[in-house]
Amino acid sequence: MEVKKKACGSYGEVVSECRKDGITLVVL
Repeated sequence: MEVKKKACGSYGEVVSECRKDGITLVVL
């Protein structure tokens, strides 16, 4: 299980792909 986190709106939210302001949060 790999978890890659990048600044994304709110921290603590688990989403597959969060795109906001060109920033993406990917949780695999």
